[in-house]
Amino acid sequence: MSLKMHSLIWLDGVMGLLLIGFLLWSSFVLKEWRSTLSTN
Repeated sequence: MSLKMHSLIWLDGVMGLLLIGFLLWSSFVLKEWRSTLSTN
């Protein structure tokens, strides 16, 4: 396997993890934001 292909696979994995982390974080933030909206 070439170095370029290897780095592309790693980049894809990192991007996937970042995407999952961002989705989890945004859902958490939305939940917090909704709870603060409902209490006001």
